[in-house]
Amino acid sequence: MPVTFQRIQIFVVLLLLVRCRIAARASEPIIVIYGRGRESLMNLTMNGQSQLEKGDFAAAQRSLDTVIRANPTFYPAYYIRAEVFLNQRKQQEADPGL
Repeated sequence: MPVTFQRIQIFVVLLLLVRCRIAARASEPIIVIYGRGRESLMNLTMNGQSQLEKGDFAAAQRSLDTVIRANPTFYPAYYIRAEVFLNQRKQQEADPGL
């Protein structure tokens, strides 16, 4: 039994090492191909991204929620909305009075 546990530990460590090397080399931007009918969704998603960068988290979340309601499979909106949630949490931790 202990030998099996040690093998699992070694395997997990190797996976983590390989993953870290891959993440370190990830310098290429992510290119999203969204198709002709989704241009307005992408524009609204990019609007949410710019609102996030300006620190207007509420407006960014509204924009992204609109995209997700219009097309629940449009994953770029989910990705940026997750960034909004992370930034909101960081802001709340920095200023608990909010």
